Amino acid sequence: MGYDKHFIVGFDVPLPLPSQRVLDDAVGSDFVHHTRHSLLFSEARGLAYVTAHNIDGNTLPTGQRTSRNFDWDPKIDEDLQIGNERGYKDDPDHYQRGHLARRASLSWGTSASEIAKAKLAEQESDYYTNIAPQEKRMHIAWGRVEDWMLDLATSEQNHRRACVFQGPVFTEEDPEVQITDGFDPIKVPAGYWKIFAIARGDDLRAACFLIWQSDYATPEPLKFAPELEQVRLTTVEVLTGLKFPKLRGADAMIFAANQRRSVETHGARRRRSPSALERARDAVMRPMIISGPGDIII
Repeated sequence: MGYDKHFIVGFDVPLPLPSQRVLDDAVGSDFVHHTRHSLLFSEARGLAYVTAHNIDGNTLPTGQRTSRNFDWDPKIDEDLQIGNERGYKDDPDHYQRGHLARRASLSWGTSASEIAKAKLAEQESDYYTNIAPQEKRMHIAWGRVEDWMLDLATSEQNHRRACVFQGPVFTEEDPEVQITDGFDPIKVPAGYWKIFAIARGDDLRAACFLIWQSDYATPEPLKFAPELEQVRLTTVEVLTGLKFPKLRGADAMIFAANQRRSVETHGARRRRSPSALERARDAVMRPMIISGPGDIII
């Protein structure tokens, strides 16, 4: 069970290859597999490095099949996980419980056996190992990328199957925040990334997105636009220590490399003097950002 690398017919889309640094910190030095998602969990941060799941857009229901119930992941030591009291309870209007593998994306299926798996997968998506602290406005904005991906997964043109990877961006500058008195503080990730792979005709294509919490931690954040958050897959690799060799050649942005966006478009997001993290971010992203006619490239 768990993530299926052969889910898109005719293509092999394996789990990412962790660097030695990531493996040294990962619980069990390997992926943990649930019914419809797999994850690599950081012992030091108490959050997943990456979660991976599949979507069958042919059989996604209009609603979810079970009620939400956040709980401990029985496959990982409870003491390593960031639960409600430590991570979210006393700050509901700021850092929210954000699903990494989206609950609705795991709900596909029509047969009795598939529906039974869908129900279990929904419940497993509520494990704290699949949850991460997200700034309130970023949490809402990030859902727009996920909505777009689900719409694409249900379109008529791509066999309606997709492989999805997502996770936080960990940096040394991540703020340490005490959410609840009496509990150890948590380090809040600088941002989040997502990779969405589908078949486009006879080719495999991947769209990669990167969003930063600091862009939304202002009284009046700029309007979110998914096409402004699309980056090259290699950007995600550099920031995470995870490698996606089978997807590098499928990155949709390499097919539109002649349509580069001006540096000012992304630079306009900054409203204050850049931190060292932001300068590093811009140095990584500047030569990689491109522009289509206002659309996401896939």
